[in-house]
Amino acid sequence: QVNENMPRTFGDAIIHQSHIDFAVPHNGPLPAHAVKAPTPQEEAIGKHIAENLVDNGATLQLGIGSIPDAVLSQLKCHQNLGIHSEMFSDGVVDLVNLGCVTNNEKTMHRGRIVGSFCVGSQKLYDFMNNNPFI
Repeated sequence: QVNENMPRTFGDAIIHQSHIDFAVPHNGPLPAHAVKAPTPQEEAIGKHIAENLVDNGATLQLGIGSIPDAVLSQLKCHQNLGIHSEMFSDGVVDLVNLGCVTNNEKTMHRGRIVGSFCVGSQKLYDFMNNNPFI
């Protein structure tokens, strides 16, 4: 499918048209995943991980679900974090906007967020679109 609503990203995601056999236009809305508030238990787990397992300058690999989101919400006092992950979500956008994620201490692809896909809201799609940081 070719969807004008899909965020344009940089990196190895560009495919030359000669490699496409058939393209189907579909400009429907992208699926959105609403971020929900963590339960008290999820918040406690996120806080424990953020305080005890994530150092300043760490590079994070994230997953899908309430626990990774809870961890991200507890990293607002960390500095120079990096993202090199299969996927990421809205919580990463918040940490970038706060200056917590800089990707400056990563050993690979320094200065850039690396991911294969994202799960989140329109805010995440807007953040990704034409963003050379990703």
